[in-house]
Amino acid sequence: MQEIIRLGMVGLGSACVVGHLPLWLKMRDQVQVVALCDINQETLQMASRRLGISRIYANANEMLAQERLDAIDICTPPLTHRDLCLSALRNNVNCIVEKPVVTSLAEIDELIAVSKTGDLSIFVIHNQSFSPILRKARALIDSGEIGDILQVDVTLSIPVAAEYADPNHWAHKEPGGPLGEIVPHPGYMLVEFLGREIKEVVSQMIRRSSYPFFVGDELKVLVRTDNALGSLSVSLNSPTRKLMVNLIGSKLWVSIDVYDHVLVKYLPIPCGRGAILRRGQRSLSEISQRVGCLTAVSANVFTGRYRTSEGHRYLFHQIVEALRGQSVYPIKLETVREEVKVLEAAFSKK
Repeated sequence: MQEIIRLGMVGLGSACVVGHLPLWLKMRDQVQVVALCDINQETLQMASRRLGISRIYANANEMLAQERLDAIDICTPPLTHRDLCLSALRNNVNCIVEKPVVTSLAEIDELIAVSKTGDLSIFVIHNQSFSPILRKARALIDSGEIGDILQVDVTLSIPVAAEYADPNHWAHKEPGGPLGEIVPHPGYMLVEFLGREIKEVVSQMIRRSSYPFFVGDELKVLVRTDNALGSLSVSLNSPTRKLMVNLIGSKLWVSIDVYDHVLVKYLPIPCGRGAILRRGQRSLSEISQRVGCLTAVSANVFTGRYRTSEGHRYLFHQIVEALRGQSVYPIKLETVREEVKVLEAAFSKK
């Protein structure tokens, strides 16, 4: 029988209570949540009573000193991540960290160096990148079906969340404000699908919101590798939520509607007399692909198998396997570093 992984939770806000804890508790045969930590005593006591976890701490360093842990799950604001990770790593404890892991290249380089020294892992949670539809897109790249990546374009549009209307929300202290909290998900998709070191970043940001404490709420980023281009567009003033990823490859163009779980492959159309017929065939193919994807989603909804937490679920099982030495965690710190590079450049002069 495999030894149970001992886990400590740090930060009992919504990311933990809604996103992480319910899934860890469903994995009791593999993971035991043995301790909770939060600076808010009322929150800590309520969680302890509700979950039946008596080992509680207001200070993460105290928890790390007192408990025998395999990993801590850090669900605190990003500006606290660097110090919490360093404390855990220096206590020989692995780190599970919500995005963004940190906000500067200097910090991510420091964490990578310390983790390598202690042969420890930092598991960054980019759950949206590992939803089933994006795992399917990743498989198309890995198989060579798309060919060489020429361009990657990621577009995210959402209405600004009401919570950000509070000037005291922690996100306003981050580089980029609420954009700095929201952009890491599409930012990771951009750099991962480009698959190369980012050589140059150019960005523009404006504020259309009436909230004077917003740094910005419309962002456009252009990045360059040695042989490909990428763009990232984010709007917090949209009337609807939409996340699109377009992959232009040397063999295939793939369009992915992440929230609606739709992936469409566009085959090349030759010039000449057969082009009109091929365009018609491609239109029918697009309709068929969209209907197939939406039918599968609808079937999962009606049968109760539709789960918005699928990305978290997949990554948490990958973490368990990695901690046991059974597999390699799919989110590489080198790729996360490229994401941090893009975000730091996008917000540094804004």
